[in-house]
Order: sequence, then C-alpha cells, then structure tokens
Amino acid sequence: VDAPLSKPGDGAFRDFERELIARGFRLLPLTLSSMSKLADLGSKLRRELESIGVTVYETHPKTARALMGLSEEELVKVMSKYTFCSPPKSRDDLDALTCLAVGLLHIRGLTEVIEDSGVTFLLPLPESVP
Repeated sequence: VDAPLSKPGDGAFRDFERELIARGFRLLPLTLSSMSKLADLGSKLRRELESIGVTVYETHPKTARALMGLSEEELVKVMSKYTFCSPPKSRDDLDALTCLAVGLLHIRGLTEVIEDSGVTFLLPLPESVP
C-alpha cells in the first residue's frame, strides 16, 4: 500500500522513516494535515483487510524506484512484460504499479523487510528488478 499504515507515537516520523531519511531518501512528515489524513485512511484500510485475512504491506513508491535504479519510464517498460499490467494513466497508477513491482520482488525474496509500529514496510533490494 502506498500510504502510511500507522502514525508515529511521537514527532513527525516513525522510526523506520527516520532510518530512510538517514539513508538519504525524502519523505513527507506525518504531521502534515494531508499526510495525517492519509495515515488515518491507510490505518483503516489495513484493519479492514487484516480482518478478512489479507496481509498488508506498506511501501514508498519513489524510494522503491530509486532503489531499483529505474526511472518511471523504465519501470513501466519492465512491468509491461506482465500481461495483467496496463500502462499507467496517472501518477496514482504509476505508484500502484510500483507497489505491484515491490510485491513481486517480495514474493521472490528480493526485499528488505522492516517491522515497526505494527507495520511491515517493504523496500526492494538495491538494483533488483521485477
């Protein structure tokens, strides 16, 4: 899911987000009104999906593409080999396609898994390509 699935207990960032920032990635603080609302929606979605047995993972598409070493155009080209993937028509579509790519990499064991605040956050291993 491309949305925060929890809120920080204290401050603007969760522990793993501070780690990503320390690695040089840029993230928006969850104290921004729009991000706080998105976190509320993400938390609700997570609870609803988990209540029916769905495992939910969080990722950050821009960070994921950077780790894969792919531009937006390159990601679309790579993912086009999967017949169920249509070309993205919007930024949200591109981010959803990126989340799908991370999910495929996770199935193949090619992600870093970070557990924090009751959330499982996935990042592709550097230079891994779905």
